Amino acid sequence: MKDGGAASGLDGPSPFALYTGLTLLWLVLLFSALAAVAYDGWGRARHEFDDKASRADQFVADRTRLYEASLQEFANFVGAMPQVDFVRARQYVRELCARYPDIYMLELAERVTATNRPALREAMRRLTGRPFAIHVFGYDSSRTVVPAPVRDTYYPVVFAEPQRPGTAAVLGLDVAASASVLREAMARAFALGTEVASHPFELLEGRRGYVLYRPVSAVIGKRLIEDGPDEPWYALLVVDATTLLPAWIGHTPGFSATLYHRDFAPVDPAGRLTAAAGPERSPLGRALLPRFTRTVVLSQLSQPFALAYSYQSGWHDLNPPLLGLLLLLCALAVVTTLWFGHAFHRLQLHILGERDRLFVVANFDTLTGLPNRNLLNDRLEHALQRAQRQDSRLGLLFLDLDHFKSVNDRFGHAAGDKVLREVAIRLRRVLREQDTVGRLHGDEFLVMLEDVASDRDIAQVRDKINHAFVSSFTVHGERVQLAVSIGTARFPRDGASPESLLHRADFRMFQEKRIDHAQPDRGSKDAEGTDGRPRTIRDRGS
Repeated sequence: MKDGGAASGLDGPSPFALYTGLTLLWLVLLFSALAAVAYDGWGRARHEFDDKASRADQFVADRTRLYEASLQEFANFVGAMPQVDFVRARQYVRELCARYPDIYMLELAERVTATNRPALREAMRRLTGRPFAIHVFGYDSSRTVVPAPVRDTYYPVVFAEPQRPGTAAVLGLDVAASASVLREAMARAFALGTEVASHPFELLEGRRGYVLYRPVSAVIGKRLIEDGPDEPWYALLVVDATTLLPAWIGHTPGFSATLYHRDFAPVDPAGRLTAAAGPERSPLGRALLPRFTRTVVLSQLSQPFALAYSYQSGWHDLNPPLLGLLLLLCALAVVTTLWFGHAFHRLQLHILGERDRLFVVANFDTLTGLPNRNLLNDRLEHALQRAQRQDSRLGLLFLDLDHFKSVNDRFGHAAGDKVLREVAIRLRRVLREQDTVGRLHGDEFLVMLEDVASDRDIAQVRDKINHAFVSSFTVHGERVQLAVSIGTARFPRDGASPESLLHRADFRMFQEKRIDHAQPDRGSKDAEGTDGRPRTIRDRGS
C-alpha cells in the first residue's frame, strides 16, 4: 500500500568520485597558483630586463657622446694653435685622458703628396727624434708593417697619444691605404665636415674598436712641410669598443648585450663591436623558462650603432620565498584534501539524510505517518495521467470521522491524536497494496483506488472501511464508538482533474453526513468553500 516510506531519489556520492574530484580540484588550484606565481615573476623579470637594457642604452649613449665631444675638443684645440705644436698637443691629450681615462688614442693625419714625402720624413725625424716612414698594414688579416706603395697622395698619422704598445707602428700609418674601413670613413668625414665612425676592426691588442674621423679645417696653412697641399688635417679618435658597455653586464646572470654597426646584420661578426654576457643559467632553466630579447638603435648620426639585448630568466625570478611557501602549502594541502574529503563525504551523507527527513516532513503526516495533502495531490495527478494513458478507472474516497470533536473535548488532544493514529492503522489494514490512503487535515482522510473495474469495487472498499469502525476505540480505559462519513468519486465519470474529483467526493461526503447524522459532529459545511469554488487538497489547510 502506497501510504508510507520516503524516497528522496538522491544517492550520496561515492568516496572514489569525491576524492577524484577533490584531487582534480587540488591540481587545478595548484597549477593555477603556480601559473600566477610564474606570471608575476616573469612580469617582474621582464620589467627588470627593460630597466637594465635602458640603463645600458644610456651608458652607451653617454660614452659615444663623450668620445664625440672629446674628438671635437681635440680638433678645436689643434685648429686654434698658430702652428702645429706636438708638445702642446701631447700635454693637452694627457690632460684630456686624465679626465676621461677610457680614451684609447687621439691621432692627427696630414695629407702629403708623393713629391713632399721625403720632406715629411725629415720633418718628423726632427720633431720626434726617430726615423719616420709612411707605411701600411692590413686590418683584415695581419698587422705586418710594409712600406706604403707609390701613390699620388698619402694620409699618414703624424701624431698619436697616449703612448701605448704599438704606437710607434701607428706613426706614419697611411690611413687612406691601409684598409677600406678607414678610407671610406675618412672620405665621408671630409664630405660631411663632421665626425664619422669607421666600421669595426681589430685593435693592436686584439680587441675590437673603431675610429672617429673629424676634419680640422682651421689648420689650413699650418703644414709640417713647406709647399704642402692646402687640405684639412684629420683628427682621429680610436675607440676601444669594450669601454662602451657597462661592467655590470658581466656580473648579471642570464643577461647579455651585443653592440654592432647598423651597416651589418646583428649576427654578422664583421659588424660586431663588442659583446658582454653574465653567467649562464642552468640547462633546465634555459629549457623551461622564457628568454626576453630587445633591440635598440642609438640616435647618434656619427656613430650608427645598435644594441641587441637578451635575458634568460632564472628560477629566482619566480620569487623563491613565495614559491617555497606555495610548495609547502601544497604539501599540507594533500593531507588537508584527504581530511576534507572524508569530512565532506560525511557531511554529504548527513545532508542527504536531512533531505530525506525534510522530504518526509513535507510529504507525510507527522502524526499518522500517512501521506499528507502535498503528496496526495502529487500522487493523484500522476494516477490520473496513468489512467488517461491506459484508459483505466480511478476511485476517490473522501472520509470524515463523525463525533471526533467530542473525543478532543472530553479526553484532550493527546487522546484525540492517539485515536487518529489508530484510525490510520485500521485504514491501512483494509486497503490493497496499490491503494493510497492519506490524511488531509484534522479528522479528514482520503483514499485513492487505482485500476477499479466498476462502482462495485469502490463500494466493497467503502464497506471494508465502515466495517473497520464497527469496533470501538479505547481512550483512557473507556470505550468510544466512532463512525465515518464517506463520499466517493470516480474517474472519468465524475471528472478528469484532481479538483473536480475531490469536489465531487467532498460533496457526497457531506450529503451522507446530513442524511445519516441529524446533528453532525462538526458545524455545517458546504461542499464548496466560502468563496463558492471547489476546494482542492491544497485548500484544506489548518
